[in-house]
Amino acid sequence: MGLNGGIHDAVSLGGSLAKVWHGNADDRVLDAYAAERRRVAIDHVQAQTHANARFLSETDPKSRRQLQDELRSIASDRERALEYLLRSSMIAGVRSAAANG
Repeated sequence: MGLNGGIHDAVSLGGSLAKVWHGNADDRVLDAYAAERRRVAIDHVQAQTHANARFLSETDPKSRRQLQDELRSIASDRERALEYLLRSSMIAGVRSAAANG
């Protein structure tokens, strides 16, 4: 999640820096960038990281089976699978930031 988030941060920062560099925006755009990326980190990266940690650290066989059953259920439903993939790949966070930006 950290590397993927870092790549998203770099792309977003590059766009903001280019706007300032070319005189299309003042440096307040960098404050907006920082606020946006912090929100994405909290709303998307942190949530997915916690979900991954919960899944990977579960030691109770019954609970682990329930988590695996839930993933199988998600995988068998095209719409839920797409939503899960967009969230876990952080594409949903990028889309959310673009819609709010």
